[in-house]
Amino acid sequence: MSLEEISNVIRSLTGGEILGLKPLSGGVSCMVYLVSTSRGRWVVKKALPRLMVQDE
Repeated sequence: MSLEEISNVIRSLTGGEILGLKPLSGGVSCMVYLVSTSRGRWVVKKALPRLMVQDE
């Protein structure tokens, strides 16, 4: 799922408003985003098909 797809899902849940959508670092098994709207802030996680590790 791309950042644009995540934005579309959040817009559908918040009535079309996103003030900020910021990727956060540190996720090994998921992509993590900070979402800001006038209703509040949330952390959204999207599971990855594979772990993000340098060596396998």
